[in-house]
Amino acid sequence: MKNDLAAHGRLRELESRHESIRTPAMAVLELGIGIGAELDEGEARAVRAVLEPHPIIPMDENVAMRAGINIGEIDASTLKKRKGDAAIAATAEIEGEPVLTRNVDDFERLDVDVVSY
Repeated sequence: MKNDLAAHGRLRELESRHESIRTPAMAVLELGIGIGAELDEGEARAVRAVLEPHPIIPMDENVAMRAGINIGEIDASTLKKRKGDAAIAATAEIEGEPVLTRNVDDFERLDVDVVSY
């Protein structure tokens, strides 16, 4: 999200249309890594402020199992390094929603609907 004008624009567009915006818990973990690794306190507050009004979809045993199966079925040797993407894709699959991302290639091979921005 940092300095990504397209992401901020898409968020504003979805919010203005009152569309449901839900975030997988795994995506929150990935944002937390970014906060810990490179953001100052002001930037960290900004990320939290973006997340705050939107529900977080928990990672439960169904998401974990679906992500693991996807990794095993597709290519365990390479995808095991991308567990986060597999968990996000599994969440989207179970919830019947697309993944909104600029990293389309990371999710297309996980056989989930993807919307780019």
